[in-house]
Amino acid sequence: MFRNGFYNACEGLEAFGFGVNLRGGKTATNMTPNSARANAANFGLNLARKTETKLTRANLAEQNARVNLSSNLRVSKTAAPKTLRFCQNASQICAKDKFAKAGVNLTASEANLGGFSRGKLNEIAAIESEFGGLQSSNLTQIKTVDIHSHLLSADVKFDRFYDKLALAFFAKKFDINRRELIKNGFEGYKSNFARLIKNSNFVQKSVVFGVDAKFDARGNLVHKDKTVCASNEDVFAFYEQNPSEVVPFFSVNPNRKDALNLIEKYHKMGFKGGKLLHSYWETDLNDKRYEPYFRLLSELRLPLVIHVGDENSLASNKALESIEQLKSPLNLGCRIVCAHMGASSDGAFTALSRDPEKFGANYFTLLGWLREFDGLYADVSALLCINKARILPHLKTQTQIHDKILFGTDFPVPFSVILSSYDLPFRERLALNRIQNPLDRYVRAMSLYFGENSPIFSNYKKILGEI
Repeated sequence: MFRNGFYNACEGLEAFGFGVNLRGGKTATNMTPNSARANAANFGLNLARKTETKLTRANLAEQNARVNLSSNLRVSKTAAPKTLRFCQNASQICAKDKFAKAGVNLTASEANLGGFSRGKLNEIAAIESEFGGLQSSNLTQIKTVDIHSHLLSADVKFDRFYDKLALAFFAKKFDINRRELIKNGFEGYKSNFARLIKNSNFVQKSVVFGVDAKFDARGNLVHKDKTVCASNEDVFAFYEQNPSEVVPFFSVNPNRKDALNLIEKYHKMGFKGGKLLHSYWETDLNDKRYEPYFRLLSELRLPLVIHVGDENSLASNKALESIEQLKSPLNLGCRIVCAHMGASSDGAFTALSRDPEKFGANYFTLLGWLREFDGLYADVSALLCINKARILPHLKTQTQIHDKILFGTDFPVPFSVILSSYDLPFRERLALNRIQNPLDRYVRAMSLYFGENSPIFSNYKKILGEI
């Protein structure tokens, strides 16, 4: 029993971006429940401390670099091209929120170089003009829709072990008031989420859904998670409170006795699509019993966001995490968004490998299917989690399928641009980390991989139309 408790704690850490896997190891077998939890917590705390130390050192190095750069500008014009390249990168990545919110387009010489005086910025601009160097670089104001975000259960208490851990590490970086969230639970979550969408410079709207409960084949309730399982009625109420920021999607378990009637009801109410987490429900989507379910969704032209790949936030049937689960819905004419690019792994070691051979079959099968099936799309949600970010350098080169990829975050799943985007230069990760709104931080990170003019930011129209 205590071993299962420890594994659940470790899986919770994985859901929040920490790679933890002690299955079968002596460490797990010798632990008590309390020591297991303490070990998992210490792992996260040590990771945070190391990251904080690295950030401090990096900030000191950055300050020294600024001083040296200022001095070099006085004595040598040969440094100008390199300096200007740095400035242009900084202008694209490091612009402060106050400039972005004011709609100001920053030139290379107006980059976020906090250590420079106005005189030094003018000096850089003069050198740029004299040497003809780089053209002024305007920040493209990306406008997109987040195709993948969650409303939590009205019963949420944030009292699970990994809920508390996530709040301790990520609440501040998610621009969320931790005390309000703990005190007000569901209402606190909704108010914070709505505020983040409204204040975002790039995300115009978010597709929001809950996750239905687990039912057996006879339609009897088996399990309802108190954190993840939000009702469709709560989703619609959230939409009515924030109609300019929210696009409502329903979640209906096909094992419900009234599943078809519910789909028709929610369609008439104004829901724009659906969400399936069938590995949690333990429903085989290729079972012929569910064909009427998918035919109805196809007839109503309601798109589905379907989870494919590793699922760690809830108990999951691993056999049902395969992309093969999409075959029947696709053949029945459904439009499907494959969540998380189907990212999966076979263990802790392969989960962090950047070797494409370790990415798992789901990912590469998906790349082929995106060209084969007109109705199949995929999203980049949760790809900034440490166990999924490894595929981004490869994915950015697959330009032949970028017209089928949609922007998504998987909010509120935490992510760290410092730890996750480990293939980006550390200076760029620091700049991303300064962006307070997590939605904007996610957009900016994706723009570094795919480009500011990438179709991934506008492909939502192929699923939702003009909204």
